[in-house]
Amino acid sequence: MAPMTSPVPIAAKLLGRVLIASVFLVAGAMKLQEVAASLSAPASASSSSSASAAPAPAATATVAYASRRLDLVLASLGAPQAVLAALRPHHAILVALVGLGEVVAGAALVGGRAPWAAPSLLALLCLVTPVAHCWWLLPPASAGLELGHAIKNAAIAGALVLEWAAVAAGAGTAAAAAAGRGMAAAGGGGRDAGGPGVGGAKDE
Repeated sequence: MAPMTSPVPIAAKLLGRVLIASVFLVAGAMKLQEVAASLSAPASASSSSSASAAPAPAATATVAYASRRLDLVLASLGAPQAVLAALRPHHAILVALVGLGEVVAGAALVGGRAPWAAPSLLALLCLVTPVAHCWWLLPPASAGLELGHAIKNAAIAGALVLEWAAVAAGAGTAAAAAAGRGMAAAGGGGRDAGGPGVGGAKDE
């Protein structure tokens, strides 16, 4: 088996992190781009309007999709319509926060910050998946597709758990090795200090 210091496992680990992070980097960038488009559209419409306020344009595909799913999940939990209506104008901000988290944590995962990037992405998946792919609330024609997306997210979550566990195991191994070296150094120092005294007692 190749040693851990060889280029093969190092390259494999880096490739795995890039592949996992690319899912979040692409998805997060697309979310941020669409949210920026949805927020800039009302400003351009209002600037072209002189007398009366122009009606707000339709949200982009991602924001509209997230808004429908969030309404569906909250309504299934018993949220009143007044709460849904109050939250609806802020759905774009929620999508932007998710996208920003995906981009930042995904870049950190590639950059070797797995101890906090992996659990952060895992938390995002646990929050987003039940809302974006709530197959149990959808008609059978759509439930199968959304269930497939949820299973795909579960597989990505499994990869993040493995990465997190590997980093934790590596840290534990390094700490144990450092402790062993410290104990060996302390024992060697004790033998060196006691050796001459014992020898001197025998000579006398």
